[in-house]
Amino acid sequence: MSSKDFSIKQLVAYCLDYANLTTTDALTRSVSTGKIPSDLIDIDEVIFKSTKDKFTFRLRIAISEKEKDELDDAELEELNAIIERDRRVIEKIDEIDKKIRTQSYTKQVVLETGFMHFDAKKIKNSFLAKRTHEETDDVESFSRSLLQLPINISISYLNRNFIEVEIGLRDDSVSILINKFKDCIPQTKFDDLFSFVAESESKEKSYLPINKSFTDELWNRIYAQLRNIGAKNITERPNYSDCEIKLIGKANYFLTEDLDAITDIDEEVLLETAISGFISNDEMDIEESVSDKGDTEIFFPFPYDKWQLRTLGITKNKAIIVEGPPGTGKSQTIANLLVHLAATGNRVLFASQKDQAVRGVKDKLKELKIPFLFGYIPDRNSPLHSDEDERDSAANTLVSLDKEFRKESLLEDQKLPLRYIDRFRGVFTSYISTERELFDTTSRLNQLAKYGDFARFSINKERYDEYRDYLRQFGSIKQAIDDFEAGNERYIEIKDKMYRDLEITLDEEIEIINNIIGKFKVIMPERAGFINKKIVDIKLLNMLKSVAKNLVQEIYRDIEVILFDKDSTKTQKLRELELLKEYFKYSNCVARRDELIEQGKTSYLKERQLFVLLGKLIGEEGEGRVFNRVNEYNMLQDKLDGLLSPLKNNSQSGYRNINDIRKAIRDLQKYYRKDTVSYVRNRLLSNIDKLKRSKATRATLKQLARSLTKSKKAYKTFDKLKHDENNFDVMSEVLPIWMMSLDDVNRIIPLKAGAFDYVIMDEASQCNLAYAVPTMFRSKHTIFFGDSLQMRDTNTLFKSNEQLSSIAKKHHVPDQFQIKAEEDTIKSIMDIASLAGFKTAILKNHYRSPKELIGFSNQNYYEKVGRALEVINDRILTYKDTNRVLINHVINVDKSLEDSEKTNHTEARYIKSLINDIRNDDQLKNKSIAVLTFFNEQAELLLREINDDSIKISTIEGIQGDERDIVIYSFVITDATSGKKRYIALTSEGGEIRKGANEGRVNVAFSRARQQVHCVTCIPPTSWPDGVWIKKYLEYVEDNGFIQRQSKKDLHFDSHFEEEVFDYLTSSLPEKVYVIQTQVESCGFKIDQVITNIKSGKKLAIECDGPTHFENGDGQVYVDNDWERQAVLETAGWNFYRISCFDWSDNEKSVKKDVLDFIERYFSESSNHQTSKIVRDIKQLEIQPSEEPLNLYKTNIKRSSRYQSDAKEKYEEVNLRENRSRLPGGLDISTKNTKQSFSVGGRGVDQEKFGRYLASHVGNTIRVHYQSMRAGSAQSLRELRLHSYDAVYFYAARRGDDKSYRYRRDRVIEYK
Repeated sequence: MSSKDFSIKQLVAYCLDYANLTTTDALTRSVSTGKIPSDLIDIDEVIFKSTKDKFTFRLRIAISEKEKDELDDAELEELNAIIERDRRVIEKIDEIDKKIRTQSYTKQVVLETGFMHFDAKKIKNSFLAKRTHEETDDVESFSRSLLQLPINISISYLNRNFIEVEIGLRDDSVSILINKFKDCIPQTKFDDLFSFVAESESKEKSYLPINKSFTDELWNRIYAQLRNIGAKNITERPNYSDCEIKLIGKANYFLTEDLDAITDIDEEVLLETAISGFISNDEMDIEESVSDKGDTEIFFPFPYDKWQLRTLGITKNKAIIVEGPPGTGKSQTIANLLVHLAATGNRVLFASQKDQAVRGVKDKLKELKIPFLFGYIPDRNSPLHSDEDERDSAANTLVSLDKEFRKESLLEDQKLPLRYIDRFRGVFTSYISTERELFDTTSRLNQLAKYGDFARFSINKERYDEYRDYLRQFGSIKQAIDDFEAGNERYIEIKDKMYRDLEITLDEEIEIINNIIGKFKVIMPERAGFINKKIVDIKLLNMLKSVAKNLVQEIYRDIEVILFDKDSTKTQKLRELELLKEYFKYSNCVARRDELIEQGKTSYLKERQLFVLLGKLIGEEGEGRVFNRVNEYNMLQDKLDGLLSPLKNNSQSGYRNINDIRKAIRDLQKYYRKDTVSYVRNRLLSNIDKLKRSKATRATLKQLARSLTKSKKAYKTFDKLKHDENNFDVMSEVLPIWMMSLDDVNRIIPLKAGAFDYVIMDEASQCNLAYAVPTMFRSKHTIFFGDSLQMRDTNTLFKSNEQLSSIAKKHHVPDQFQIKAEEDTIKSIMDIASLAGFKTAILKNHYRSPKELIGFSNQNYYEKVGRALEVINDRILTYKDTNRVLINHVINVDKSLEDSEKTNHTEARYIKSLINDIRNDDQLKNKSIAVLTFFNEQAELLLREINDDSIKISTIEGIQGDERDIVIYSFVITDATSGKKRYIALTSEGGEIRKGANEGRVNVAFSRARQQVHCVTCIPPTSWPDGVWIKKYLEYVEDNGFIQRQSKKDLHFDSHFEEEVFDYLTSSLPEKVYVIQTQVESCGFKIDQVITNIKSGKKLAIECDGPTHFENGDGQVYVDNDWERQAVLETAGWNFYRISCFDWSDNEKSVKKDVLDFIERYFSESSNHQTSKIVRDIKQLEIQPSEEPLNLYKTNIKRSSRYQSDAKEKYEEVNLRENRSRLPGGLDISTKNTKQSFSVGGRGVDQEKFGRYLASHVGNTIRVHYQSMRAGSAQSLRELRLHSYDAVYFYAARRGDDKSYRYRRDRVIEYK
């Protein structure tokens, strides 16, 4: 049959048959005392008369010397017979006591009475539900007990002759063992009996002391049915005189009741519940991206990682799986999910078969101190049950409903802290990235240092070319000046004096003189006669007037003198003119020289040395290379300025360095969690206030509170809930989260489809399908938490595949839904859900222990299925001076001590001595310890030998979900050859029957320790047989227990900066107090330096930011950025102080002082507790919780017939006038005129509703029909801006007018 054709009803019917099978006596193993006679225990008194919750009885173990002397032989023989009888009882009680200590999770101690017997034909396959009446041919004898009480037993030695046994009643509810008749009474008749018992229990008829009329009626009904089936030799009346103490497997009769009821519910109803996830694909493929960057509200009050956060993305499915391997924060994830779901308006149930799991989450939520957050139902059958559990119970929570609780101020936007956390994470990562860039940039700048001066003075190729051109110009001009001055000193001196005060341009004068010379050469002949000379003079004069008209007078005359000097030849005159021209050229050069000198003073001459060096460098390296380096230096300097800018801005914002940024993130995370708690607290308290406004709800809560305050039976109120849906609905409205064992879910919670929005089921790998189905029926969504690689449902181990197959065949169950006892695995609800294709989230970060301790499980289980754990723990605690965290203690067996193959006294004594050593070690003495063994007999021996309640001593079944700092294993076997058969369940050979279940058991066994493991064995690791997990583990311990990463003595530095920091710290810190290590490995990363206080062992990680590269991990943990890296290491137990390379070089003295100050505060535990500025700023945005306003009280004075109305009105008016002076501010409220009072008659609005309307419109526009004293004024609609209001008036402004006017509320006849 395909799964497509399989219905939910078939699945439920299959589960019902399985549940019936698990309660069949023939399939359960029990230890019994046999019948205990009434002279030892007056069970009649206990059942029908007494109200005590405990009683004692004595058992004789010896005859006293006095008795031997005084008693005759017959009396002594009688006494010996009693001793023999009592000794058999003692042996069984002792056996029961020992076994319950190590098997309390799967067993319980009960007292049974009401014995009867009869002969009848047995019904075939009586464990099948809805069976037909198929009898066997042979008549069988049946012995049954009718009543059962859960009890505790305690044994004490009174003296050498007597032992006293104390019986404590765990519950005052007596179980009616009606199911024991299923194998002989037909189904329809059995259903009648079952209904009678269920109805009687709901009416509390089965509570101690029981009324005999009830047991009489019960027996009469059973007797009648037995007679109907032809039973013979029926006991006339049940025997309530004797009793029997038994150790039995835990059974849940309410489970079968629920499954039976569900089989009668329509398929359509079942499809609306979480069970539909097995059959239907609707709402089973939802997967959303989840971000904690402030895009949506996330109400996680406890720290979380990315894997835990991702679980939210699939919670909208009908049912999902969350795989939580050991130490991955499963309980904390559950606690976060519970609060988040409650904060978003959901009803949530958290349940587990393991009381330890429920208690762990309960204790987590209790830390939040949020009133009415959860209702906890303690498991009173758990060995862990305590008075504190009762104080934490839902009963105690509900009776405090009338207590006043203060609401907290909180942010209006719950996403704001998340947005700031995300922003600061980015700043943190950017900060370190910037430090790296700063280091790289400054390092390169240092390499280019010889080019730095050129870059700083902006000397590039263009400027260098300009400089060379300048030099050429200056040299050329200087040469011209020197050339002219040579031999012309006198001439220059004369001319300078002549032209000193002239304002001339020089260039123009030179041009004119040059023009004159040209003209002169043409006009002036070499020789001329008198006449010609006159003509030449005239021409020269005209030319001079024409050409030199713009010359200043002094120069003009000077030229005129030269031209008309009668004694000079043409050649001489030309020489004089040329000299004058050259003089002006010389003057021009001098002026230009002076300009160049002035120009050079601010640039070229000032930087002349740099230009000289540059020229030399160019000569050595070449112009192209030099200027490329100069350009690179300039770009790096610009980059450096850009990198420093945000750092300066952060500093100005109050964050001096990255340590301040980290503190801000830590403070923001703390504030976010506090604000989340405040939000949930206020929401729940507001909900309580709202519920209290309903009369019906108040009445229900008061009645519940009254029931819950009644003596020791208070918790019985919860037993009634199953048959009172209304009460449960009210209680679940008050308490959004309920927590209890799976057994109590079936016992207490009404069988109502979708009673909860969500059910979270923990340790689901140990839960079978039958147990899960009724709980899933009660929810719309189910979340399975567990680890499919750990222990399975151990109850299935005792069932035969033949019986399991028969019920699967009966209901045509597809293979993937079948509960198996053998083959490749035992299928838990998680296995079946996985095969059905449920969405799965996996928690990967392991927090419990260092990689050495969890490595065995990681390598052998999780890595093989692609779910390698990322170990985030480096809290190393080595044993004495071994430098090991995993230690094999191979000891020699003392055969004189050994008396059984099932125990090992040598190991037990050695373990006791080892515990004493641990207790005497200063570093280990306060650590929690567990001693584990794979065998019940050895666990019982260890309990007696060690006798210390603070130490957990257990078989593997009792430790799942638990952990200890130090775990000690006792492997028992002394002979490797003959012992292997005892370890058949621990073999790793392929094809082994129940291999998956056994591997899960081994995985649990070797993943419980937080800090240290000790393996005590009488067989060396190499001598163990191959194919046994013990051998594998002992070899792993031998090879991996030594801590290498912290024994490194040689120093290693990644940079000179790290070395400088190390040198400074070693020189500043006393070596007798501190030790400093470098490059310390942790979680796959390397920490630059670690300072350890030698005495306390406290460590501080020093990170030298700058000369490093980002590490995403070596495989142990992968991260995406520096923030994730530090967060991982902090979670692993490290505290950090970061030193900036740039700050070190830029402000070394201040940075050094800050480092030492921090180290002193850190190791003296006087850290800076001042809240970061960002949190102080955010707190300013907090608002006080708003309360829904109540209507204002108004006194209603009724008229009395004893007074005339007018007389009363006069009295009231007079009274007001007389008391006017006593009113605040002397306010005059008397009537000053006698006008008739105004009224709108019966047209006024409902003032209560109108008050709510006003409350919601303050600051906004209101629209009202208002009746003033003017007739007809209410016909128009007034639009007013509401400013405020009180009980009598409201104050509002008219349109276009800001002034506020007062209006009477009772004159409003309509509002919109």
